[in-house]
This record gives sequence, structure tokens and C-alpha cells, in this order.
Amino acid sequence: NNLQTIEIDLETRIKKCIEQNGADDTSHWERILNEYKRNLDDGWKCNLVGKVSAPEKASPEELMRLLKMRRSIRHWTDAKVSPEKTKLLIDAARWAPSSCNRQAWHFIMIDDKAIITETARSIGGGREFFYKAPMLIMIIIDLRPYHLPKEKHTIYQDAAAAIENMLIMAHNINLGACWATYTSDTGAVIGEDEIRNKFCLPDHFKIAGMIAIGEPAESVCPLPRRPISEITSLNRYGNKFEKAKITI
Repeated sequence: NNLQTIEIDLETRIKKCIEQNGADDTSHWERILNEYKRNLDDGWKCNLVGKVSAPEKASPEELMRLLKMRRSIRHWTDAKVSPEKTKLLIDAARWAPSSCNRQAWHFIMIDDKAIITETARSIGGGREFFYKAPMLIMIIIDLRPYHLPKEKHTIYQDAAAAIENMLIMAHNINLGACWATYTSDTGAVIGEDEIRNKFCLPDHFKIAGMIAIGEPAESVCPLPRRPISEITSLNRYGNKFEKAKITI
């Protein structure tokens, strides 16, 4: 059955991790196996083979309207971000895709004004306005599930997927957010050693992003996007993709 298929696959992965990296790296696959078991015990049905049922979904028009209306906000009111909205942001982030479903992210919410002000000084491109935000969210990634150095860039791809989910959710619940370039080992985190010490970051975590967020105090006009014809090719670069008529 499906559970047996999952168990065999995950147990194979666990054995491979032990052979290649040692027993310490097996926790990721063991956790996923236990989650599958718990979800199935709770009555959650997952079909890996056979007919696939249609998922619940928004219309293309509704989804595109949400995506097109999102803006980067750099001015906020002094209102605190509520715990309920904060949980929605993190819930959206944790449902983002990640390589091999590693889910290696961790999110540090910062709402202490003194810490926000001090942290903003370490953000090169955002130091002039990030200090105004009622909340910062630092995204860090656990390196242990990854095969380094081969996957050294994968950690940032995984973080970016989670960040995008948060940005979309923020807009949907009437919050304004701005994503800063804030990544380890790039010079983007000014005084990274001090920041790591301040937030007690373990050595096996990398900083992968920072979001400023709050109730928006500005309206940002839509900025034009390059036309689809300029950013697409069919089968090879330069072969224009003109067959699909996209009207949304």
C-alpha cells in the first residue's frame, strides 16, 4: 500500500544517509516518515498512484490579481503585527516547496524596537528604512540536511520559496512587506559575526534573508513588467515563444 511504499523509500534514504554522512543526518527523513504515519493515523488520505483528484484552487484571474497587486512597502504605521497574522505568515512559509522536502528553514521574529533598530544597521540596502518596521523576520537555514558544497546555493533557493509565500500572504492580510538581500558569506550582512552572536545562531545555520513587515503607511503605484515576449524562448534561447496567447 501507499504507506509501505513511503516507508521503504524513506528507510532506504535513511540507510543511504548513514552510509554517506553518518547517523546525525538521518533526522530529516525520520521526521518525514513519522509525519506520514501520524497524518495517516489521523485519517489523511494520500494517493501516490492512480487517478489524481482535482485540487482546490483559486481561479487564474483571482490568483493573478493577488500577484499583480503585491508591492514592496517601505513605510509602515507604528501598529504591532498581531500574533494571529504572524502565524499566518509562518504557516504560508512552511508550505513552500523545498529541495527534497527538507524544510530546513527557521524564522526569527523580531518585534523589540531596540533590536530592530540595531539589526537594521546590518542591512546594507535597507538600513535607511528597515528600522521603521514594527517587525523584522530573519530567515535562517539549517545546513545539516544538505550535501555541501555541491548544494551551497540550494539553501537560498529553498529560503526564497518560503519568503515569496510570506510576501504573498502579507499582501493578502493587509500587511506591507519588503524583502532585503541579507545572506551569509556575501557581505550583505554587515558585521555578520556580531549578528550571529546577538541572535545566538548555531554554527550549522546560514542567514538566508530578512523581511520588514507591518501595517502599510503608503500606497505604491504599479510598476510595469517586461512583456512575456521579451522574457521567454521556446526550446532554445532566442526562439520566440509566441504560440500561447496569454490574456490575463
